[in-house]
Amino acid sequence: MQLQIEPIAAESFGVRSMCTFVKTADLSIIIDPGCSLGQRMRLDPHPLEYKALYNANQRLIKTCEKAEVLTISHYHYDHLKPFFTDYHFILSNRELAELLYTDKIILAKDFRENINASQRQRGYFFNRFAKKKAKEIIYADGKRFEFGNTTIFISKPLSHGERESKQGFVIACKIQYEDEIFVFATVQGPIVPETLTYLLSLTPTILYVGGPPLYLKGYRVSETILEIARSNLTKLAKNVPILIIDHHLLRAPDWKEWLEPVYSEAKSSNHWIGSAAEYSKKPVTLLEAVRKDLYAQYPPPEEFIKWTNQTDKFKKEILPPILESPY
Repeated sequence: MQLQIEPIAAESFGVRSMCTFVKTADLSIIIDPGCSLGQRMRLDPHPLEYKALYNANQRLIKTCEKAEVLTISHYHYDHLKPFFTDYHFILSNRELAELLYTDKIILAKDFRENINASQRQRGYFFNRFAKKKAKEIIYADGKRFEFGNTTIFISKPLSHGERESKQGFVIACKIQYEDEIFVFATVQGPIVPETLTYLLSLTPTILYVGGPPLYLKGYRVSETILEIARSNLTKLAKNVPILIIDHHLLRAPDWKEWLEPVYSEAKSSNHWIGSAAEYSKKPVTLLEAVRKDLYAQYPPPEEFIKWTNQTDKFKKEILPPILESPY
């Protein structure tokens, strides 16, 4: 393949992310330069998760050194690194952000339109600081960019989750080099029928989607919605030669069993399907999905437990005691 795709971080690597490096003869691109952890099961992330996030930060820095263009699909902090210090869930600070964004062309979701309140605020502050370091920030919704024989097309805003959900909107990214087409969509599912139709209309040779949040079944997401998502993924598996599914879906330990009909369709169509780790020919490393088991099987040191019992403000400002730096 002349269009090279390298996942940098994902749930199948042990962190929340879909960060991906794409290289053509003309250009090197990083899609969604972020990674993070999250609160689950009334537990802070396990030390193994912090180590995975530390390693993901290092990979992100090294890959950003090679990239001229960064794209940002939306303003959740598993999809970009903010300029403020947060050692609790993001392992971020100003110095890390400057390493990532300095002298880059940034194609970002417009924070002024088709966005919910929290992401509008995050986007505003990201723009305020990033424009001082980046070569250029372009609000890319619905726009097309040419770099030699490489075309980047950014979609109009798509629903992140269900239609009109509080999750807001994201932009998908299509990268084409000659007859090879990579499409990257952080949508949960896809759940919305129009999003499925749109993704298929892009005729991807490789498609990377976030999958539905199976871990929220019966809580924030109904069984009906999950069935719609599985049906839509099955249609994608039938029509797309290579389908990468990761992110939200892999926060549930039974993700692969749930995907069985999708795998079956891919096999019948002689297509490939798998997680970001499997695409990279690496073992799947689920951590958040098995956090309770991690605490039981690998009890953290007492110093770490004391840190978890501190205030959120303290944990944002002070590194977990198992780490000496965020990257």
